[in-house]
Amino acid sequence: MKRNINIPVEVDQNKRKMTEPGEKCEEKPEPLPWDQRLDELAKIMKNSRPLNEGKKIVSERSAIFLSLDLEMWERNPSRLTEIGIAIYDPSDQPPKTSKSAFPVIKAGHYIVKENFNCYNGRFVPDHKCHFSYGQSLVLSTKDCRRTLDDIVEHYKMKARQGNRTLILVGHDVKGDVSLLRKNGFQFEDFKIIDTLGLWKANPSAEFGALAKVLKYLNIPHGLLHNAGNDAYLTLQLMLCLCDPEYRKLKDLDGVIGPPAEKGKRRPEKSSRYSTADEAVELFIG
Repeated sequence: MKRNINIPVEVDQNKRKMTEPGEKCEEKPEPLPWDQRLDELAKIMKNSRPLNEGKKIVSERSAIFLSLDLEMWERNPSRLTEIGIAIYDPSDQPPKTSKSAFPVIKAGHYIVKENFNCYNGRFVPDHKCHFSYGQSLVLSTKDCRRTLDDIVEHYKMKARQGNRTLILVGHDVKGDVSLLRKNGFQFEDFKIIDTLGLWKANPSAEFGALAKVLKYLNIPHGLLHNAGNDAYLTLQLMLCLCDPEYRKLKDLDGVIGPPAEKGKRRPEKSSRYSTADEAVELFIG
């Protein structure tokens, strides 16, 4: 005669989750030790400092921002091929009474004459002839130095006259400054806002390449690895990251997930079938 035997069910006391006999209970993760938690907190506070300072400077319009980007020859990184600069001057912006809200950004792109025939394309795209925000100029290294010096001096003087500061902006910009100095440019020390540092202020940001950050924030971009384009877009990125309302809109102080993998479509997240009514409702609200 068969007997019905009731086998007791195991209970995970941490999660109060019922499990089958023999099945391993999910253990509640142990909290990090205090020293590790303090290290994480210190890291977050350190990264937040430049972000908070950047927000203050941008909102007060107390500085002129000069964005810089360089391109080097991929086969010999000591050879400078392009210099890109972009300027955001609050005094050049439309007055508050104006109907225009789009920021006025001046951009320049200079191709080094001596290295004009040094083309990239094997490891990074070559877009030296695809400047999107004006006309590229081919200059000798000497003229590049003079041009950069004169532009910097002009905006330093303009900043002093308005009791403001000239701030250097870039994406991992310290590397660009170092390369300029190695190529004979007398580039002085500036107060710096690094957009990579602003982006990394969120500890959950898992990536930092300029193209991936622009894509994540839906900032229109293209033809990157042209120094002029990169400088212009880096300046746009800085303005977005230092804008409290934009940060709320993009939930930049929440959890930032990884971008879609290059070359792989993710239709389940990036697109879906819908109707006109829903599309209009989503766009207009």
